[in-house]
Amino acid sequence: MQRFVACKGRELVIVLGNHDLEVALPPVRNFLEKYLSNQITLNGSPVTDAPTSRGRVRWAIDGAGFACMVGGKRVLCVHGNENDGWNIVDYHQLMGVGRAQNRRMTPEAWSANAGTRMVIDLMNDIKKKHRFVDLLKPEAEAALPVLVALDPGVLTKVASWEAVGVLSTKVLTSIKSGLGLLGGEEEMEGETARSAEQLMVARHRADQQQILTQLAKVFGPSTSDGRQQRQEMRQRTIEGLLLQGEQDLALSSRCAGPNPLWTDQSLLGDHWYSGIVDTVSGWISNPVEALTRAIIGDPKEALRKALISFMKESKAFDESDPDAFIKEFQKEVGAGIDCLIAGHTHLRRDLPVGGMRYLNTGTWVGLMQFTPEMLDNPDTFSEIYEALQNGDTMEKLRAVELKTAGHKKLVFTSPTVAAIEPLAGGVEMRLMDARKDEIRSGEEA
Repeated sequence: MQRFVACKGRELVIVLGNHDLEVALPPVRNFLEKYLSNQITLNGSPVTDAPTSRGRVRWAIDGAGFACMVGGKRVLCVHGNENDGWNIVDYHQLMGVGRAQNRRMTPEAWSANAGTRMVIDLMNDIKKKHRFVDLLKPEAEAALPVLVALDPGVLTKVASWEAVGVLSTKVLTSIKSGLGLLGGEEEMEGETARSAEQLMVARHRADQQQILTQLAKVFGPSTSDGRQQRQEMRQRTIEGLLLQGEQDLALSSRCAGPNPLWTDQSLLGDHWYSGIVDTVSGWISNPVEALTRAIIGDPKEALRKALISFMKESKAFDESDPDAFIKEFQKEVGAGIDCLIAGHTHLRRDLPVGGMRYLNTGTWVGLMQFTPEMLDNPDTFSEIYEALQNGDTMEKLRAVELKTAGHKKLVFTSPTVAAIEPLAGGVEMRLMDARKDEIRSGEEA
């Protein structure tokens, strides 16, 4: 990036994401501007005869994204977490932290979003043993079932009050955002608060049921009663769960206390809230025993056969398939946008959506994908299964080569950039491989 910033006629625009919020803080931006423009070294020492290129570093840290014109086409660049209920950023609160730092004041305690809390409270502990959870895509269809097969105790965390607390953060943030209260000091009162509480609990039920439904889809075919289980799960749709949740919450009017949602003690005592826990613990009251009953015989082979059936439906790596982000975000983009560039999902996309082009650059870190060839061959899957069991470090996973699959790497990388270039007769919008395709870097200053 230093080389890019040193090029005449170039600007580096940094769009804030949900995992690098500290970049929005004034001291961090000040350091990065100086370092990227080669005015200081990494340890902060000044550089002699430093170039005057600091003005080529720009910031988009307020949630609006970055918009520009290229060859008469309007391009919008966003991170991609804007419609992700787990990773909504409270930009008003974030700016308040920066304001306090500039004024040498102590900022208010930071309220992390549900995605961050999920990583800190639940996933970091799991990742100490199972590093593949950051790499295997898609998460629900592949990573979660594999994780449960290797470590049934993970189900205990899914059903825990800790997990319920994380879901609380997710749903409450989404509700506040929808009501226009995110970032403000206003409190929800009266009927607004009651409606929010009811929706919050109903969505808790839906979120946890989605996890269990996913597990039932994968492990159900391996059980003697799998057909009946899948039929029951199909009947319990998310829409039905939300409706049932609202009906259950009619009991909330009989609960003592003004706001039964806000304290753990009241949560434990409320009949209407206990339904959330019943949804989970009623199905997996003893996670290890439940999984043992679900997977008959060799868990490795049961998992392989289940994934063969289920992964046929997955389009996670289909670059032309509209992902969940664009399905939601296109509702918030006007007709004047010609190209939308995003990331966040870690999966590449290149497709027309409505009247614009949608480009997602995926990720530059490693990924894992279960291909049909990997799943169809029991010997290859045995290699994968063993690698995942023993892959407690990223170095071990990256070093795995599948001998029965032509020494194919288990972990692959696909560093991608989006290129928008004016050409004779129009503007070209495409994804490019940063390792192979020619990328114009400009003229150095």
